[in-house]
Amino acid sequence: MSGTKTEDEIIKHFETELLATTPGQCLHYGIKHKSTKSKKIKVPSQLLTFLWVLRYCIHNKESLDNMRKFLAPDTFKTPESMRENPILTVIFFQKYILSSVEIIVHDVIGDKKIFLSQQLRKHYISPNDGP
Repeated sequence: MSGTKTEDEIIKHFETELLATTPGQCLHYGIKHKSTKSKKIKVPSQLLTFLWVLRYCIHNKESLDNMRKFLAPDTFKTPESMRENPILTVIFFQKYILSSVEIIVHDVIGDKKIFLSQQLRKHYISPNDGP
C-alpha cells in the first residue's frame, strides 16, 4: 500500500484480502513465511498467526478449554530460553506453536500435504468454512 492511508482504509484493504482468501489456502508458512515463493495473503503476519490459531487450534468450546489449560500459567512454566518471547504473545504463538506445526507439514510430510490438508479439513475445520 502506498501513500498515507487512513486506518479505516487499511482495515478495509486487509478485510478485502481476507475475504478473497479461499478456505483451503495456507494462512501462514511458519518460519518460511517471509521467504516462501508461494502465494501469501497480504495482511500482517501477526494477524495471520491468530487466524491460523483459530483455524487449527480453536474450533469449538472444548478445544478452547483445552488451549486455555495448555497455556495456563500454573501448568506451563516459561523456560529460561523462552524469556525473550513471553507466553501469550503473537511472537510466542508464531515461534513455538505455528512454526513447529508448519515445519512438520512442509518439511516432513512434503508430498503428502494434500492428504494432510484433507485430514485437517475433515477433523478440525468447521464445515461452515468452505466446500
